[in-house]
Amino acid sequence: MRKTQMKEQSDSTIVIKHGWQMFLWRQFDENVIWFIVLICFLALVTGVKGFLTYENFISLMVSTVVVGILAIGESLCLIIGMFDLSIESTLAFSTMVAILLFQKYHMSAILVIPLILMIGLIIGVFNAVFIVKLGVNPFIQTLAVLVILRGVVILITGGTTLINLPGWYRFIGTKSIFKMPLQVFILVILFIVFIILLEKTPWGRRIYAIGSNKFAATASGINVQNMIMSAFIISSVLASIAGLIFTSRVGAVFPTVGEGQIFDVMAAAVIGGISLQGGRGKLVGVLGGAIFLSFISTMIVWFNMPVMGVRALRGVIILLAVLLDAMKNKLRSRFLLG
Repeated sequence: MRKTQMKEQSDSTIVIKHGWQMFLWRQFDENVIWFIVLICFLALVTGVKGFLTYENFISLMVSTVVVGILAIGESLCLIIGMFDLSIESTLAFSTMVAILLFQKYHMSAILVIPLILMIGLIIGVFNAVFIVKLGVNPFIQTLAVLVILRGVVILITGGTTLINLPGWYRFIGTKSIFKMPLQVFILVILFIVFIILLEKTPWGRRIYAIGSNKFAATASGINVQNMIMSAFIISSVLASIAGLIFTSRVGAVFPTVGEGQIFDVMAAAVIGGISLQGGRGKLVGVLGGAIFLSFISTMIVWFNMPVMGVRALRGVIILLAVLLDAMKNKLRSRFLLG
């Protein structure tokens, strides 16, 4: 009897210890990015006189919008254990084609924005079909589409920039609601919607299940192919939305728009807690990752860092993101399995 009680007490102690390890790990895994953001914020506030103003806050949030929206879609693909490298070219191609048709071929203005979203949808379906139905590696497929679309954009425009965008098109990128840019509201709404979808719906649970164990997800009755297709389609549509917002803000569509953006997007997602191994991470952290990159861009400007070193800095950030993911995987094994 006494041995049984001692065994039950021992088991209870192990459960409590394991529970505390789970709690500590989750706090680190989900909130470390916000600690990093806080450090960047304090560095700017203490290092730059007069930085703490509403105008600077708005500028910071606006610079977060495009990367943040792209990172939502990329995170969906990462959670299922795949990549979508084509989003930066989808951003450029969808906006360039729609505006070109409007300016040179007098397409009806009411069709421009729906066409931008439709082009994104078509690209997403194209990627999804090749990956799911034909078995093409998602890295190779989306890399090929990235190169093809960028080449087509340069080909059809001759390398020229489309300017003089109409006022109605620039509405999203220039208007504000209660002194807050409309595009920031769109970013927040998209994050709220997809956080709810991922964490509170069967669709979201299936996305995580596929990333955790694709074969187990299939055995449990999840239609893995349809779920993967939905992730890539949403990723491409969100890339078109990001392209619409960016070109609306700057008032022009140039052939190199979005070029190199995929590196920032991947960094934002991974630093924000999305695992490169799939099945883990939350979008709240991804928002923190996007804000962190905006802080870095702001620090480059305010501290007069050399322009030639910016690319090297971006490479360092990506390396740090990968190292952070590896470190978190090791800590996960120590806390939860050790």
